[in-house]
Amino acid sequence: MSVNGITIALKDLKVEFRTMRMIVTMVIFSLMVIMAFRFAFLFYSAETEPMMIAPILWVTFTFAGMFGLVSSFSKEKDTGSLQGLMLCPSDRFSIYLGKLLSNLVLLLIVDFAALLFFSVFFDFDYGGNIVPIVSLVILGSVAFTIVGTLVAGMSVNLKGRESALTILMLPLIILTVLMPAIIATSKALEGQIGDAWGEIRIIAMFSLVYLALSYLLFEYVLEA
Repeated sequence: MSVNGITIALKDLKVEFRTMRMIVTMVIFSLMVIMAFRFAFLFYSAETEPMMIAPILWVTFTFAGMFGLVSSFSKEKDTGSLQGLMLCPSDRFSIYLGKLLSNLVLLLIVDFAALLFFSVFFDFDYGGNIVPIVSLVILGSVAFTIVGTLVAGMSVNLKGRESALTILMLPLIILTVLMPAIIATSKALEGQIGDAWGEIRIIAMFSLVYLALSYLLFEYVLEA
């Protein structure tokens, strides 16, 4: 990553950690989603746990993460500093990389908080498979953020950017990121992470594809 990208990421993270506004919003939202699922599934059996847990986790990660993505470019847009950022003596892809890194850090914080919330409210210890599950969460979060950062840049200039982000992003990630991540997480919960290499390869492959598309398109995205 270029120095300019790192500088942008550090700037965004410094501003966020100073106010904690978005992190608190995302963490509270993830807590509310998990509590809602807990009340919806008051009774569940050990046989259905892996099938139920993986979708709950990834639904929580996805919709909590979208909160952070919406604000990743809107802060500069609302304050009028986005144009100044675009005029900086660096390539536009550095802006994307900086936003990608800061979004990923925030998303991982929320994801790990959600894993903890789920463990507490569902009284679940992940069957001793927490390491492969965390690895899958990191991989899926990277793929999610690669796509989300690009789409957030596309939607920042649109009216109703929040709904536009959801409408544009979900079709891109449902089959390429979410479904493989849910299947792989279910297998990891059953202690069969070795059987999830097909899904892991799908997520990794589409991460590279989306990253390449971002490199090619992001120079024009912010001007759309």
